[in-house]
Amino acid sequence: MSRRSFAGYSCEESLSTGLFGECFRAKNKKGNEARVIVVDDRLAQRKRFASALARHGTKLGDLVHSHVVTTKTVGRGKDGSLVVIASAVTEPVGLEQVVERSSGAIPGDIALSIAMGALGGLSYAHLQQVIHGGVHPRSVIIDGEGISKLADFGLARALASAAAAAEDSELLRGLRGYVAPEIALGQEPDFRSDVYAAGVLVAQLLWNSLTPTSDGSEVA
Repeated sequence: MSRRSFAGYSCEESLSTGLFGECFRAKNKKGNEARVIVVDDRLAQRKRFASALARHGTKLGDLVHSHVVTTKTVGRGKDGSLVVIASAVTEPVGLEQVVERSSGAIPGDIALSIAMGALGGLSYAHLQQVIHGGVHPRSVIIDGEGISKLADFGLARALASAAAAAEDSELLRGLRGYVAPEIALGQEPDFRSDVYAAGVLVAQLLWNSLTPTSDGSEVA
């Protein structure tokens, strides 16, 4: 892979590829690290998704909390790619990876710790009047110290907004299992839809019924 640069950050390592696109570990000239998400073209080309991401994702730089992966900025690369730059996470492991490694049987105390971390991040966001829009296992990341963080602020909201607007019914599949009734009925995501999705996440974590999802091919 040729090294790509966005907003002063050079992508050094591909961390994962999922529904929203490819995530890289990146570093700027000062040595500061960040997570750079190059949005999948299938999403970036959807006008409602792109406009919702620009509208909501550019206002999240002040959302800083120990259980939140902060969305620093949203923009376009020189090649036209839609890009999200977020705060770095040390030795990140996705919740779905944890599920896979544990064969779906996460010990109760660990599951509770992960759930409480994600809820702490969501609670803080709500206190700041920020809606996540797509609480889901793929948006939960555990760092090297075992601290769980809620990620995808801006991206998840854009997906839910585009899905609610019925731009393409396939978009709802990206929220499968966590779609609040009001979103399915065409309403914009709000605090209630976050609570609904968070409740599903916690219940499945504690009952060991959470199963890994696909890598993003569910959005055609």
